[in-house]
Amino acid sequence: IGEWICTIAGLLYIGGAAMTALQIVRAAVLTGYDPGMIVTLVFAGVPLILGIAMIRTGLQMMESRSRRKSGIILLIAGLLGLLFWAGLIIGPVLAIIGGVVLLVRSGLAGHSHQEHT
Repeated sequence: IGEWICTIAGLLYIGGAAMTALQIVRAAVLTGYDPGMIVTLVFAGVPLILGIAMIRTGLQMMESRSRRKSGIILLIAGLLGLLFWAGLIIGPVLAIIGGVVLLVRSGLAGHSHQEHT
């Protein structure tokens, strides 16, 4: 389920980046170019990069990537998503929840493995 949460959150990030890019293009067409638009482009570019990274992480999780590493990646992407207003708020929330779940599961798996040895 972690790979699906990661992929959905990544798609929400990319969708948010597309909406921001569409708004900046519309603003440029209606009002003309302004150097301040570069800041908005950063706010579109960062979620795009994070979204692609999250989708790649989700796909790599299907190839048995460590839960702990994936959980940390999801937590960082979720926090950065909140910082950059990516993924319509639900994307970062999903990423954070997914990261916590993966970290808890990796911790529980480590404890149960240690108990049996």
